[in-house]
Amino acid sequence: MGSSLPSEGHRSDASVDVFLHIPKTGGSTLRTLLYEEYEGALLKVSYRKEGRTLPQLVGDLRSITPEQWNGHRLVFGHVGFGIHREIPRPVTYFTLVRHPVDRLMSQYLHSRRTADAAHHDAAVSYSLVECLRRGLVPRWINPLVWTLSEAQWQMEMGERGDEPCDEASLAEATRNLDAFAVVGLTERYDMSVAAMRSVLGWQQATYTTSNVGETPAWRRDPELRRELASLVELDLRLYETATQRFEQQWAENEAAFEDAMATTRWRQRRHMWWVTAERKWRAVRMVASADGRRRKARRAARPAA
Repeated sequence: MGSSLPSEGHRSDASVDVFLHIPKTGGSTLRTLLYEEYEGALLKVSYRKEGRTLPQLVGDLRSITPEQWNGHRLVFGHVGFGIHREIPRPVTYFTLVRHPVDRLMSQYLHSRRTADAAHHDAAVSYSLVECLRRGLVPRWINPLVWTLSEAQWQMEMGERGDEPCDEASLAEATRNLDAFAVVGLTERYDMSVAAMRSVLGWQQATYTTSNVGETPAWRRDPELRRELASLVELDLRLYETATQRFEQQWAENEAAFEDAMATTRWRQRRHMWWVTAERKWRAVRMVASADGRRRKARRAARPAA
């Protein structure tokens, strides 16, 4: 089984969109839009949390019939570049990337506060730098290169060893950017959503912020940021290339993207008004419900006449 990749990220009507969700880049927030846009036609690929392996996931994909593939317009999940091999349709990749140092800090904080997260024990026992220096979290080093080259896919499929990413991996990941319709930037979220909406033909333009963690002061420590940057140097170079490509893509499609941006921002403001109103209404109902329970308890506690 295998798929053809659209040349230079161009999309065909018969293609399956594939969102490579790189952790802590804003993908959980984007998924709130995707669930609406691709309602009833999504296929989430997940295996690590279930204690399964990539070959087992591939087995599941290979069991999907051509008729069943007709019902899938989007495949998404924490999976590496290479999944197009197992999709019998042309594939259109898109993703979000984030400044590697900020993403790394966010990953560490998520693991500290989430008991069932990968590397939780290491994160609560050691500082971020100690986790990296001790080799406790090898996949936190250059995960962008790891995911966008085929290193992650090949290693988990048993096609290569678990050696760290190198210059060859960076070169491969850089070439693979050509297969992406859009590589958005977390730091330019609305612009990225607008570009995806324009290129991928989305009708939805709203999202609800999800899975956002705290921002402690130590994240701004310049000495710490320099030390972390030295550990994810390959990712920083790939991120810089992705940023340049996004800026170029925006400049080449400025009119269409600006129009999509205006629509995105208008709909997002309206959406967030309703989200805020709903949250306030829920809070009022919770208070009213609690008051009702207290009144009922007081009446039950009164002595009988």
